[in-house]
Formats: sequence, C-alpha cells, structure tokens
Amino acid sequence: MIIAIIVAVIIVLFILIQYNQLIKLRLKVKQSKSGIDVYLKQRFDLIPNLVNTVKGYANYEKGVLDNIVKLRTEYDKTQDVKISEELNNQMNKIIAIAENYPELKASEQFLNLQKNS
Repeated sequence: MIIAIIVAVIIVLFILIQYNQLIKLRLKVKQSKSGIDVYLKQRFDLIPNLVNTVKGYANYEKGVLDNIVKLRTEYDKTQDVKISEELNNQMNKIIAIAENYPELKASEQFLNLQKNS
C-alpha cells in the first residue's frame, strides 16, 4: 500500500514537472514571436523613413547642381558680375562641402536603402 502511494506521488510529481516545462516552453515561443513582431514593426517603420531621407538628400543634391548649372548658363549669356559673384559663392559652398564630404553621397544613400530594405 505504501509503495502504491509512493509510486502515485512520483507519477504526480513527474506529471507536474513535465507540465511546468511545457508551460515554460510555450512562454518562450510566445516571447520569441513577440520579439519577431517587434523587429518586423521596426523594419516596417524604418523603410519609409529611409526612403524619405534618401529622397530628401537626392533633392538637395539636385537643387545644388541645378542652381550652379543655371548660374553658369546665365553668366555665359550675360557676363553679369552679380551672377559671377553668386556663382562664385555657390562654388565656394560646394568646395566647403566637398572638403568635409569628398563626394556627393546620394548614391551611397541609395545603396544603404537597398541593403536595409
């Protein structure tokens, strides 16, 4: 009789231990799914931000280059001193930027966008 009670207690303890392990594993799976969901949401939010950043930088570079081309064309037509000074100022800005950043970076931003998406 005592042996039967001891065996029954051992079986109950074994079942409880296995049940607790299954609960722990289920919680680990839920936690892992939650981590993946968070990562996917961050990635989903990151893509539009990257696209907007690259577009903005590309527009900035386009604006700078378009302005210089426009000023050079006007200067070639009119040989106006004011336009020459403005062109010189714009070129000085480009040179100052080029000293800090050796080349325009839009192509690098596009590459980063492709890598991150």
